[in-house]
Amino acid sequence: MDDSAIEPGASLLPGTRLISHRLLSRLECADLRWQLAKSTSVPSRVLQNGVRMLDQRSRRTKKLEASLEVSALVKEKLESFLPTVRDGLQLQLRSCQTPQFYRYDEGDFFGPHRDNYGRAHSPAEVLARKAAVILFLNDGRHDAEFVNHDAFEGGLLRLYDVVPGYPSWTVVPEAGTIVSFPTDVLHEVTAVTRGSRLTAVTWYV
Repeated sequence: MDDSAIEPGASLLPGTRLISHRLLSRLECADLRWQLAKSTSVPSRVLQNGVRMLDQRSRRTKKLEASLEVSALVKEKLESFLPTVRDGLQLQLRSCQTPQFYRYDEGDFFGPHRDNYGRAHSPAEVLARKAAVILFLNDGRHDAEFVNHDAFEGGLLRLYDVVPGYPSWTVVPEAGTIVSFPTDVLHEVTAVTRGSRLTAVTWYV
């Protein structure tokens, strides 16, 4: 098969463009889910020609307005992972942007895209991004059996040309696992078919 997969919590071999590691405990994730359940949400936008706009043909998900306390807590955790990404991906990284929180409900997805196209008309904060970081806050299942009521089906992270010999590589989300890859990597989130997918996302600059 051309497409391969990384099971929850696994690590990748050297020479890839993807780093995976466990960052949070399940208890910490459960607390964050409880905190985020109180957050309001707005439809997520996409960046087109330097302008952020709604385009549900390419992206359908919700951005959660997390509290300052939750944002600061998660940012501290994400900053602790920066040296690992810097050394593993051999990128010059200095800091972490403010994390963003997303919920993908049934039918939500994010089509193939790159987080930094390097286009001159992109906002400065986008052009500064060197490594994308995704922290999974609940479990994704690739079968019909749920481990708990907070799990979801679908919502897989699929990346292209990050592992030598494999045109695409699929990450099965697990609560507490973090993945990072260069911002020029083409990737997508497949449609959620059951439950809700929760993530914290940031970029190292």
